[in-house]
Amino acid sequence: MAETKEQYAQQLKGWVERLEAGECGDCPCPKTKCHWHGNCRDCVRLHRMQGHHLPACLQFIIKDKIKALAATAELNTSDKPLRPDEFYEHAKKALSQE
Repeated sequence: MAETKEQYAQQLKGWVERLEAGECGDCPCPKTKCHWHGNCRDCVRLHRMQGHHLPACLQFIIKDKIKALAATAELNTSDKPLRPDEFYEHAKKALSQE
């Protein structure tokens, strides 16, 4: 059965309440030195603008699905290594000098 507008409004109300309560308030990204860490809106916008992969905090959503699909095609997957902290430290210094 299709969702009704009332059901959608109720679901949206629940999401707003959860956000206002601080649920999912901390940035789960392991790239803690990143300039955009904790600024989810700009991080996602940057990834969209560049046409890059999903931000690290969202990869868990599709990782298992991609692994299952790869296994169907008899392919292997591996996690991409994180960018070294010194890259972020260098970028922070470079941005502060401008």
